[in-house]
Amino acid sequence: MYIEPINKKYSLLVRRYLVADRKLVETEDALTAANDLIFDDAKLYKAETKKENTLNRLIDKCYSIWDELPKREQQNIDRQYKNYFGYGCQLGAL
Repeated sequence: MYIEPINKKYSLLVRRYLVADRKLVETEDALTAANDLIFDDAKLYKAETKKENTLNRLIDKCYSIWDELPKREQQNIDRQYKNYFGYGCQLGAL
């Protein structure tokens, strides 16, 4: 997937955000699927804690890139993302 930035000087940040966002979505899906297979409460608690810490780190990375982008670029990313995936990007609705 490629998102066309409005201003070319933000193309690297847009690309970095998209990579971080997709990594967040894929990691969350993978960890949720893995946790669904765990039936021992102690192991499940440990896995859920690991999942939460991992996702928090990835969300922080997304936020740091998102905050560097101007509002107009953020709206542009969300619009194109929604057209491609059928739902808005993780930080687009915020």
